[in-house]
Amino acid sequence: MKRFIILLVVFFVIIANKANAMEVVDLLGRHVSINHKVSRIVAIGPGTLRLICYMDLANNVVGIENIEKKSTAPYMIANQQLLKLPVIGQGGPNSSINTEKILSLKPDVIFVTYLLDKNGAQLIQDKTHIPVVVLSYGQIATFNNDDFKKSLMLIGQTCDKQDRAKQIISFLDKQFNYIKEISLNKPKVSAYIGALGMKGAHGIESTQGNFLPFELLGIDNVIKSVKSQGAVMVSKEEILKLNPQYIFIDLGGLALVEKDYKKNQQFYKSLSAFKNGNVYIEWPYNYYATNIDNALIDTYFIANVVYKQNYNIKQIADEIYKFLLNKPLYDKMLKVYKRNLGKLNF
Repeated sequence: MKRFIILLVVFFVIIANKANAMEVVDLLGRHVSINHKVSRIVAIGPGTLRLICYMDLANNVVGIENIEKKSTAPYMIANQQLLKLPVIGQGGPNSSINTEKILSLKPDVIFVTYLLDKNGAQLIQDKTHIPVVVLSYGQIATFNNDDFKKSLMLIGQTCDKQDRAKQIISFLDKQFNYIKEISLNKPKVSAYIGALGMKGAHGIESTQGNFLPFELLGIDNVIKSVKSQGAVMVSKEEILKLNPQYIFIDLGGLALVEKDYKKNQQFYKSLSAFKNGNVYIEWPYNYYATNIDNALIDTYFIANVVYKQNYNIKQIADEIYKFLLNKPLYDKMLKVYKRNLGKLNF
């Protein structure tokens, strides 16, 4: 009788697992089999944990990378409980994956961005016997909306959170469409974004060709004449030549810009934006991939500056944070960053 009961339990477990079995296609085009319900998650690589948090799955995470322990990104400020989890590896650009540590935590799935190609992903999957699902934001240090949407839907499919994925996509589409209308019938302005994070902090020379806020607001991003897509480091001579009307400095690299200003005041004072007082701080756009929430907040702030709009940034920020991370975080982020969005004076 006892043996019969054990066999019956095993039978129902097998049936339940088959009912939850599925195949997903990740962002590398790999077909990945998920053989049971996902309740334990590991997120590896730039931006992966952020996506998991946006998808209301933070409480399913069983371990985090060490780099996340030091993070001031909104998703970590909103989910402080993650700091108590075991470390699964160092994290950061070009880091290796600690398969032994991951195995010890018995996750149902490993989500990863950027660190693995097809062969690498399959190698980790074969070694751990845990499904490896590769996500993407697009090219490293940039944001590609199509890849981002696909990644959300892929997480939703894998973790039975399709409705949440659709809600986020709808929210972002509405935001993007609304923002695009702000610049209608407005005179064209030119701008430059400097000190963008890209595998670490950088000075004013670090910029991006397809900077999302400028793209949405129809601003002439002067660097596009040098590089139309992706992150790029340019020379001070090139910035002087481009001489934009407005310059925005990312808070992530502001300290480096302030330090450089003391050494190269002539360069900065030669720029029209500095002469005319048109230099402003934005909140960190990148930290271990793009902070989508901050990117939207920065966009509304930039609209206030260049198009003389009057958006209540605190209210908008809290609406964005609350939707994506379930908490109004503006006041907390202001304490963390210690600098508000605003004019930069030297």
